[in-house]
Amino acid sequence: MNKKNNQEQTLKKGQKVAKIATLTTIFLVIFKALAGFLSGSVLLIADAIHSAVDTVAIFSSWFGLKISQKKYSEKFPYGYYKAENFATLIASLFILFASYEIFKESYSKLFVLSNSKISILILFVPLISSFISYFIAIYENKIGKEINSQSLIANAQESKFDVISSLIIFFGIFLTYFNIKYIEGILGMILAIIILKIGYQNAKIAIFSLMDASLDKQLEKDVKKTIFKIQEVKKVVNLKLRQSGLFILGEVSVELSKNLNVERAHDISDKIENIIKKKYSKIESLVIHIKPFKTKTIKILVPVENQQGLNVKISNHFARAPYFLFITIKNNKIIDSYTKKNYFLKQEIQSGLSVSKEILKENIDTILIKKIGEISFHILRDDLISIYLTQGENVNNAINNFIAGKLKKINKSTHLSDK
Repeated sequence: MNKKNNQEQTLKKGQKVAKIATLTTIFLVIFKALAGFLSGSVLLIADAIHSAVDTVAIFSSWFGLKISQKKYSEKFPYGYYKAENFATLIASLFILFASYEIFKESYSKLFVLSNSKISILILFVPLISSFISYFIAIYENKIGKEINSQSLIANAQESKFDVISSLIIFFGIFLTYFNIKYIEGILGMILAIIILKIGYQNAKIAIFSLMDASLDKQLEKDVKKTIFKIQEVKKVVNLKLRQSGLFILGEVSVELSKNLNVERAHDISDKIENIIKKKYSKIESLVIHIKPFKTKTIKILVPVENQQGLNVKISNHFARAPYFLFITIKNNKIIDSYTKKNYFLKQEIQSGLSVSKEILKENIDTILIKKIGEISFHILRDDLISIYLTQGENVNNAINNFIAGKLKKINKSTHLSDK
């Protein structure tokens, strides 16, 4: 519940910033447009167009953040977070259009003499604009990084260039006042190229986010390191993170120690998720797939009738087998083996429970059996032990068939009772 409330507060915070920035930018549009038309300065008019596009871009961010607050639905089970990425794309398209318009207008000014009648007072317009844009950029960038809003960060970058463009316009108007030829056109085209670069970069990020691209390789490395530090984790594979609006969604496969039971494995899974979410607040969801750790060394148990080595006959029962043969295989070769007596052979009830708990102390990976009762099966399987069915009479043949991949792994007991 707290996590959900935090998400809502984050989205509302971003929406508030976008609203304030939109209203401020509208003021700048009117301010620069009036000054441009009254003075006849193409640079101020171009800057007013630029700011008007910024207004649409910021409004798109506000709208995207507002939609992102909608609750999950049957049609949108992953939420509406990507509305913010879509808003970033729309904003980027407007920025690209603005660069085209400014470049076109500036190019036409190369063939027009500069207007020396421009009032020196007009110089205060770009100065005031740069001052306001600077504080908008600082505000948007701070909150954008705080809540991980790509659209706010994109608009903050645009606002930073508003500061630069306003200063360029200041010098352009200043030089135009002294009737220096072509300066309006040249500076206008430079401004258009700068804006074009911003639009391209933001559009690229938005498209990649919508296509679930991995945008933060450093974050992936950090998350892997954090997961691997957990004691029971042996291997971290297939980590996938994708941007969804302000938040990041992901999944990862984690290989745990072979002798962990299912309940403990789930506890570790919850532990990993909680650690990651706490350390990386922008990760909203991390699906964890638990797998047993694969190793080249495998320890196998086979219930047997006597202690005659690898040629011994496999017992028809598990809990009622007289002996248990333990075999260690490395790189598909037997490197060790030993036999232990079944001390619960004559136990009248729950022999399967007692036997299973005892053999778990041997840290085995695999069991080869002919039959196994329900109690024994579930205890062993819950401890992530693989159980294979063999029809062979001889342990040596069963091991060779296992190495060759001819044995079938079972997912249920062969019968109900261990008696």
